[in-house]
Order: sequence, then structure tokens, then C-alpha cells
Amino acid sequence: MASDNRNGSPKDKRPAGNNPQEPRNSGGNFLGRSWFWLVLAVLVLFGSRFLFSRPTDTSNMIGLNEVANYVQNDEVKSITVQGDIVTLQLASEEKRSRKENDESLLDTLKALGVSDDKL
Repeated sequence: MASDNRNGSPKDKRPAGNNPQEPRNSGGNFLGRSWFWLVLAVLVLFGSRFLFSRPTDTSNMIGLNEVANYVQNDEVKSITVQGDIVTLQLASEEKRSRKENDESLLDTLKALGVSDDKL
């Protein structure tokens, strides 16, 4: 009767989930929380790009054909190109246009009929 434990040792009376050698949160909960924070950080980074970027003013945007007309008629003081935004400085005002990403402005103006001496 060695297997019959009648002396009531505390080892046998301990509940199954109260073992001090077993971790309480066994990894699944931590992994779930870390993914949450990772996704939240990525969303905040992408959201801040749109929150803090300055919107392009489209109230005085014109087409490239109008840019070509202004250049052909000698109404342009200067042209500034920043990325795909073209800024025309006219005598009395400033106009903006958008060019193609892979085309140069000179090639586009030539294709729209602006002569080489006007460029």
C-alpha cells in the first residue's frame, strides 16, 4: 500500500493550476499584445504622413496646354519645377500645373507646340 497516500502530503492537495514553476501567461497573450502594438505603431506612422503633409493648393492649377500658351505668348517671368509640380511666375500672379513624372517639362512644352526660341 505504498501508493495509498493517507498522510495528506501538501503535494497531493495542491490544485493543478497553482504550480509555481509554470508561467501564468504562457506566451500566447504576450504575442497577441505585441502584434497589437506593432500594428498600432505602423498605423500611426502612416497616419502621421497624411496628417502633417501640406496639401497642394489646387485653386489655381492649370493644364499644361495653358502653360504652353503662356510660354508661347512671352507672359512667363520664371518657371520652377519641384517634383511634378510646375510653378509659373507671371507678371501679376502665380500659376501652378502638374507635369508627368517621367517626362521633362521641356519635352512636353515642345510637344505642345512651343518653339525652341521661346524656351
